[in-house]
Amino acid sequence: MEYTKTRFYIDQALYRQYARNFKGEHLVIKIENNNSQNSHPVGKYKIPFDAAIAFIKSKIFENGNDGPYTFNWQHNKTWHSASIPVPLRNYFLQ
Repeated sequence: MEYTKTRFYIDQALYRQYARNFKGEHLVIKIENNNSQNSHPVGKYKIPFDAAIAFIKSKIFENGNDGPYTFNWQHNKTWHSASIPVPLRNYFLQ
């Protein structure tokens, strides 16, 4: 699955689509410049399926796998970052 954003961004619809329809495929996120001072570095994430699902679940569930939702996911059903998330640094190419 591949999409383009100006920062690392996931939401409920993207998670469902990826988990159901792209099993075994890398999650590829192209990051484009949005011309702001604190913008995410331009580049591309290429994240293996299992690593992508584990990371997304860590942002959805308090314990990282199931159970209660995190505060942000419960209220917004999204997670985003203007910087490279530490667990994903090895999957980001500039």
